[in-house]
Amino acid sequence: MSRWDGAVSSAILSLAKELATRRRVYYIDHPYSYKDLISQWSMPELRDRRSHLLRGKTLIRPVPGTPDAFRALTPPLTLPVNWLEPGPLYEAGSRYNDRLLNRALASLIAREKISRYIFMNSFDPFFFRQVQQRVKPLLRVYQSRDDISQEEYIARHGMYLEPEQLRAADLRLATSSGLQKKLQQAGLHVENLPNAADTDLFEQALKPGKAPADWPLEDQSRPVIGYIGNLSSLRLDYPLLNHLVSHHRDKDFVFIGSGRFEDEQLARQNNVHLLGTRALVSLPDYLRVMQVAIIPFLCNTLTSSIYPLKINEYLAAGKPVISTAFSQDVRSFDGIISLAETREEFSQAIDYALSAEQIQDTPRRVEWARQNSWTRRALDFERMVEERLKSPSI
Repeated sequence: MSRWDGAVSSAILSLAKELATRRRVYYIDHPYSYKDLISQWSMPELRDRRSHLLRGKTLIRPVPGTPDAFRALTPPLTLPVNWLEPGPLYEAGSRYNDRLLNRALASLIAREKISRYIFMNSFDPFFFRQVQQRVKPLLRVYQSRDDISQEEYIARHGMYLEPEQLRAADLRLATSSGLQKKLQQAGLHVENLPNAADTDLFEQALKPGKAPADWPLEDQSRPVIGYIGNLSSLRLDYPLLNHLVSHHRDKDFVFIGSGRFEDEQLARQNNVHLLGTRALVSLPDYLRVMQVAIIPFLCNTLTSSIYPLKINEYLAAGKPVISTAFSQDVRSFDGIISLAETREEFSQAIDYALSAEQIQDTPRRVEWARQNSWTRRALDFERMVEERLKSPSI
């Protein structure tokens, strides 16, 4: 569901760029609908594609800052059908959109002279329910990234479309062991391909440098506790944050991420600073001036299936990390990060993280992150694909 120029960092985009260092990769944007055309008319991302969308054309182009073999594809406008109830009307609209997208794929295959390819759908089960081409893919891959039942908008149709995509796929991937276990309950074999980090990028935070130009804190003597990620109350434990902010008045809490900060009273506290979203490439500059990084997630059904993208980014930047013990995957980091079962443990862990002992542990954190780089994940992905292609059933 991530476009290549979206405001929020995208794990599948990171994997795609890594794969493009040694093979051709075509990254298909999550389609814009006619509704998006109206509601996002003046947004830079849509404005950049507007002329092609209005003419019903498929846009295929290189992207600055990506490998030479990387191309982005923006398909024509689709019908907005998510609001419809499951049933004949939704199915008719969905079939129309699939025909449109398959024509765009056919155009790509013809223009780029593609004869053999792998088709991967990363957590966008609403599109390409059928991949019917003159040149069919060698392999269909579907990747699940979250528990789709836990977010109302995508659950509306995703609850039955994701299982459909999983059944149609030759290779099925999950981004956490918790999600893998959940999906396998339907009797399907699912591989685990966790999220990773651009370790080369985030290690830039280890180098000396100035605070970003928009850094809100003038007093450099106060410790900074930072969080980067989604601000949704489905994930963030706001009561925990209230406890931390009130018990650490001598420290500043900086939040960078997408979505609305959902506790207005907490947002007004003097030691709370909301910076909004920032481009992925700029995040090391912000991490450089943070002393501690936190993952204050709720422990619920949604988070139990999450392998947090940010954890290896924090570690690559050398930062002490404190997290709630929300999933099996985050528990696997015990010993390299601090896991807190209670608010009091989390609060105490902040003080411990600022100790000299923790500061000296930076090299171990960086080395751990290097074992979870996108380079490693891309190699794992290629191995899974190659093994599946050798299967007699393919």
